[in-house]
Amino acid sequence: MMTSSRIYSATTFLTLVILVLVLMFYTRSPIHPATYSDVPRYIPPPPARGEHPQGNLEQSLRALYNGVQTFLFFVGYARSGHSLIGAVLDAHPEIIISNFSPRNTIDRWHHYKSESKGKDDSLKLRLFFDIHSMSRFHAMCGKRASSWSCVSENHKYCYNVPGQWQGTYRDKLKVIGDQAGTSTSKLLTNPQNVKVLEDIQRTLQTKLKFIHVIRNPFDNIATKLLRSNKLHGSKVAWDANFKANDSSLLDEIIAKHFRQAESAQRLLQYGKFEVLNIYSHEVVSNPEDNLQKLCNFMEVSCDKDYIDASSKLFYSSSHLTRNFVVWSSKQKQRVVKEMEKYPFLRSFSFDSS
Repeated sequence: MMTSSRIYSATTFLTLVILVLVLMFYTRSPIHPATYSDVPRYIPPPPARGEHPQGNLEQSLRALYNGVQTFLFFVGYARSGHSLIGAVLDAHPEIIISNFSPRNTIDRWHHYKSESKGKDDSLKLRLFFDIHSMSRFHAMCGKRASSWSCVSENHKYCYNVPGQWQGTYRDKLKVIGDQAGTSTSKLLTNPQNVKVLEDIQRTLQTKLKFIHVIRNPFDNIATKLLRSNKLHGSKVAWDANFKANDSSLLDEIIAKHFRQAESAQRLLQYGKFEVLNIYSHEVVSNPEDNLQKLCNFMEVSCDKDYIDASSKLFYSSSHLTRNFVVWSSKQKQRVVKEMEKYPFLRSFSFDSS
């Protein structure tokens, strides 16, 4: 009896030791979003094909990142489709896109300059490494993870493209970029930040390109109102008769929206960088042609498997959230008047797509 008790105690003790070791392993695991102070702990994946150059990881990554031809920014407005388009581009075998929102590349540029101590190659390595690491995290644990993982983390939207290259690449990288379009637009309300873009291009020694994602402002503004903290997500998802009625908040969102439109216009008028206007309703109605347009803009190939898999992620129709908001005639007129200032918004109306 004593022997049996001792065996039971030893087994219990051994089980506890194993549990402690397992917990220590998982609490030290680097499976979390890379932060600027924490990046050295987070290692991006090796090339999917081919061998690493001789040497250490740094040499391998330098060789990979030196092949990048374009640094991509998004510019535009919250709730316009940046996350969806960014996720689809990240699925391309030669593109890495991630999101540093709310502090994007422009916002952190002086930090990178300070950390690199004037060494442009070190700055480029660190910036690209950060973006690459975050892309991998999104594909493993975030909104771009497999459907089961995404749902288990309670993400409202899931942007996984099965069988494609989210978080990694095939043979080489041609494009790497920052998806935080809203943050970029806010920063570009300050004209001095436009000059920072020239420094970024000069330092990275790549082309600098922008994707301007555009949605009907009436829907864009309405969705911001419906998703505001004040309305706590609203009932719009399940109540077809619901209408949000907050005139003062709506006025505030209208003003903010067109300040961001002004930033996009400033970038277009600056004329030193290529900017592609992408209309979300056109992407939804014709994803294949618009994916090809995006690939052409970034000078990458666009094979059929990629287009077919990515096209399935787009909704079957645009969400007309404008119908779930109470608009005064004055507010409608204000939006129409503001849209007339910007060539890329003139085709819209309250009744258009």
